[in-house]
Amino acid sequence: MDRASHIISAKYSIRVLRSLAVFFVVSGLSSAYFLYTYMEHDHQTMIQNQLDREHDQTSENTRSVNSAFSQIYQNLRTLSMLPEVRSLDRHATNLGAGGKEAIQQIYNNLWTNVQVSEIYFVPENFDPTKDDPETKAKEVPALMLDQLITGKEDVNSASADTTEIKEQPEIETEEYALLFKQLAFLHEKYPDNRSFSGLSAPFISGPVVITCDNSEFNKTLKDRDRQGVVLSVPYYKPDGKLGGVVTAVVRLNVIMRYLPEGDSALVNPAYGTLISSKDPGQVTASMSYVVKGAADPGILYSEALKLTLPSPQGDWIFWRGKPNAYFEETDEARAIVRQEAIGVILALLAGAVAAAITLLIELRYIRPAYGITASLLAIAEGEVDADVPHAESRGILGDISRAALVFRDNMRALGQARKDDERNRIEATRIQEEIRHKAEAEAD
Repeated sequence: MDRASHIISAKYSIRVLRSLAVFFVVSGLSSAYFLYTYMEHDHQTMIQNQLDREHDQTSENTRSVNSAFSQIYQNLRTLSMLPEVRSLDRHATNLGAGGKEAIQQIYNNLWTNVQVSEIYFVPENFDPTKDDPETKAKEVPALMLDQLITGKEDVNSASADTTEIKEQPEIETEEYALLFKQLAFLHEKYPDNRSFSGLSAPFISGPVVITCDNSEFNKTLKDRDRQGVVLSVPYYKPDGKLGGVVTAVVRLNVIMRYLPEGDSALVNPAYGTLISSKDPGQVTASMSYVVKGAADPGILYSEALKLTLPSPQGDWIFWRGKPNAYFEETDEARAIVRQEAIGVILALLAGAVAAAITLLIELRYIRPAYGITASLLAIAEGEVDADVPHAESRGILGDISRAALVFRDNMRALGQARKDDERNRIEATRIQEEIRHKAEAEAD
């Protein structure tokens, strides 16, 4: 191989090695990308599984809340169908012992199962702003049951807290005002029992009000502890005309027991009613959607599921959502993220190490080898003064370089010997010519 071919070959080999280094780098990046994509798929699968679990939990929570409200509705509807209730007079004076016992037992059941504070039987012409012509006081419901409200018994109980609790006055104003509005709605929309079919009597309510249940308020003096909702079902007289409503009063704190500890709420946008869980959490962050009973599109998970109640004024909706960070804080999510990070780093390191090794081979061996080879070719072509690199190096390249130095020195010595021989030959020829010329001169 001549020197030109050698130089071309060296340059080509170096380009090949550099291409290999680039290949290894690109391979590392590609491996990292594909590994990341694969792990990200696992990540998304994990999140989807979590979303499915959250949906199942929300469905279960909705069933729990729906069950509580359904019990209230069904028991109020049962009361509304009792013959004694349908024929009830203005002050319930015609209610016999049997009717009272039936009503009391149903109320007891409601208290036991749902802790309903009160049951009202309100005539259709009820107006709390007017005076009752018989009692000469403001009108009140025909019948009220609240004997089981906790606090009414606990205050005087021997087992109650010995701390003195001052009884606060019971406020019924807001309850009565809402009952008046409910009756006006029923007169307009459901004036007789032909306004609905079968057992689908309307179940109506309204905004949150101050109730007369002070069982917790007496201790805390916080209005929140006596606020509640007023839930009513109409009852109809024997002639089918609207007779009034049977109403249950339920405090917000009781309803909250049917909600999860956090990130959920029961809402009725039509009434402007929102009952949040003990720890509102995501409810507060998504409030603009919660009040509308709608899922928040800005987070990974939120749902708004309707309760299956005959609520003609507006649906009751159970809302539940989770912050995005929640899905990254589980052990499973952390494990996947760690694996993803480790895999990507290892792939990048593998590509970088392979490229570095390739470049190291070029710098440490290939370039020096081609330099030594070039020197050998130059020496072989007679350049006995050619420099031989890496003669001071250790290892095989150093040995080859030092052997090349010996070869160069030998070639230099051989060249010098040839020059000396040529000089001696020329000198001998000159001497011979001088002798010949001298002999010829003497002969003449």
